[in-house]
Amino acid sequence: MAFLFRRALLAALLGPSLASAQPAQGRGEPHGQSPQGRGRQGQRERPGQAPVAFTAAEQALISAWLAANAASLRPLPPGVARHLARGKPLPPGIAKRAAPPALLAQLISRPGYEVLVVGTAVVLAQAGNLLVHDIVRSALR
Repeated sequence: MAFLFRRALLAALLGPSLASAQPAQGRGEPHGQSPQGRGRQGQRERPGQAPVAFTAAEQALISAWLAANAASLRPLPPGVARHLARGKPLPPGIAKRAAPPALLAQLISRPGYEVLVVGTAVVLAQAGNLLVHDIVRSALR
């Protein structure tokens, strides 16, 4: 009987503090909340800093460039293409090249980031570790 009393007392004392606890980092969003209030991939953007993702206008420009240059682009093998994703570094040995200057001139300059052509996609990757921040894939795969 004393055990049940202690357990009920402990639950009464700890209950309010457990209810207001935040979820552990990396465990996802609590029910009913969405990640829309945060930057992409959990990164917050600083005021005055260019976004670490392509804007809608840039996505349209890149899609038009991909469509116009579809004949010169070679798709990645399916096994390699599967590993190309936001939040992951580019797979080792992947065929990549710098985006053409004509396309780069139309995009927002992001210091510390590279715009690369990878297969039939254009990727915004962090310079150095090549962590992928955004991908625009060709509609004509």
